[in-house]
Amino acid sequence: MELAQKAKVILRLRILSLFYIFTLVALDQMLKNSSLHANYGVINNCYILGKFCLSNVINFFLLLLLLVFLVNIIKLRGYVFALILISAGLASNLLDRIFRNGVVDYWKFGFFSNKLINFNLSDILIILGVLLYANRILRHK
Repeated sequence: MELAQKAKVILRLRILSLFYIFTLVALDQMLKNSSLHANYGVINNCYILGKFCLSNVINFFLLLLLLVFLVNIIKLRGYVFALILISAGLASNLLDRIFRNGVVDYWKFGFFSNKLINFNLSDILIILGVLLYANRILRHK
């Protein structure tokens, strides 16, 4: 493949990656807005499936982590699909933390009523992305 064609393919992949991130963030934000309007969404000020409450300083570190993932996608280092999922999840949850002072969770899971885990699509994207990333790393060792 000649250099000009390779550059076009790389550019297309970068644009497509950013489109996927934008689309996943938009979908999650639509689900969050509809859940709030239907009065079944809750604003969660904690982290990690609503179970660990940390200071707001962690938002800064999450933003830095998102930037690292986006730079890796732009540079097209490996594991692009996993980084797209993680970036979309981080971006959507960060938007909530910035504009709503907490993440909107709209799904609940638990065996006992007092042991519920609150989560949303962003949480699933992050977990799935981390699992895919870890799987790639372990398979390539």
